[in-house]
Amino acid sequence: LDGLRAKLSNAPLPFKTEVVEADAARLPLSTGAYDCVVDTFGLCVYDAPVAVLRELGRVVKPAGRILLLENARPSNALLGAYVDATAGA
Repeated sequence: LDGLRAKLSNAPLPFKTEVVEADAARLPLSTGAYDCVVDTFGLCVYDAPVAVLRELGRVVKPAGRILLLENARPSNALLGAYVDATAGA
């Protein structure tokens, strides 16, 4: 993660970024503190993906966004149905 942090600190981005390594279901972040939360290739491997989604929802601002990048359909029936319904969105 140090390499990623270095790249982001030198990137000419119009917004602040923060890289956090933590248990995704228990993030050490304040409630409603972030405009956007990004998770890449995580939902398909988390033990408790619904708990992780709840936690992402906790730390993002009420009008914020949660961006999920997945390369596989989750085996969890509820999440799989969500991916099926929104895959073309």
